[in-house]
Amino acid sequence: MITTVLASGLLMMPKPWKLLGLLTMPVFFHEKATLSTLFVLHENLCLSLLALVCLHLAAIAWHIHRGHPVLRRMTART
Repeated sequence: MITTVLASGLLMMPKPWKLLGLLTMPVFFHEKATLSTLFVLHENLCLSLLALVCLHLAAIAWHIHRGHPVLRRMTART
């Protein structure tokens, strides 16, 4: 999901950009209709990512409430 949000955002860039400062990437879409569709897609992907993050946080709260030490098991032990 994160990759699709990043990719859709990069595809909407209005001018050429550099990938890792090495490769110049061209502008892929110039038509307003295509950019408008891509913007809607990007916006929906961002909302989906937000929903997944919230669901993940709710799952953490649920496990803590149930007494399962999920976060304790995920931390590094010395």
